[in-house]
Amino acid sequence: EPLIRAGAMESTLMFDMEQRADLLGPLLQDSVRLIRSMAARFLAGAGTDLLSKDEIELRDRALKEYIDSQLMNADNPGGFLNLGIMYYEQGEYDKAETSYRKAIDIEPAYMMAYLNLADLYRVMERDNEGEQLLRNALKYYPDMADVHHALGLLMARNDNPVEAIEHIRLSAELAPDNARFAYVYAVGLNSYGKSEEALQFLQKSLERFPYDRNILYTIATINLDRGRLAEAKIYADKLVEYFPYDQNYKQLQQHLLSIVE
Repeated sequence: EPLIRAGAMESTLMFDMEQRADLLGPLLQDSVRLIRSMAARFLAGAGTDLLSKDEIELRDRALKEYIDSQLMNADNPGGFLNLGIMYYEQGEYDKAETSYRKAIDIEPAYMMAYLNLADLYRVMERDNEGEQLLRNALKYYPDMADVHHALGLLMARNDNPVEAIEHIRLSAELAPDNARFAYVYAVGLNSYGKSEEALQFLQKSLERFPYDRNILYTIATINLDRGRLAEAKIYADKLVEYFPYDQNYKQLQQHLLSIVE
């Protein structure tokens, strides 16, 4: 069934481009347009090192179909968002910016377009424009965690720690089920010399995310930095137990064993 196959294809987004090329390359000539265009979309950023000349031609032909399908409803901001992401992955930043801007013009409160455009400005080293964009987004979404998170990271890049940590704190509070926001907030606290506060927050977050590797690793390393070796080893042991194939965690565990003993 095409829709089931399309759903399965979504899982390839977690793979790197080389793996995607192996899996999706053959689908560029699928008999179903949806499958062809999705394969092309997910391989938009693949170059000649991953796709053959024939596959590149098939990809570009299917991308034309994908673009046409997104433009069928010109009053839908989602289509222009999708095109912006595609152009971004291809490195066509001007076209990506135009597409994101069109999405915002159609729907001034379309949050995902703001976030993607701000990230594009980061890559293009135009953070001043990204900052204004995110502040405008907060007028529509004052309680949107993703916008606060993006603005907090931007403030950190611009060496504005006070405002950075405030926005990152808000993102963690507004999205308590987002483990990454909690982790980034704790890292920010630790970076700005508030290690104890960071540890307290991480310990509380661990109740909600007991198997999150970033949270466990940060607790271990902060304790290590502060000389609390026994505490650090507890969390290093948990990391090795939960993620036994990760050599970094085993090295941390062995390092702590050698110190503690």
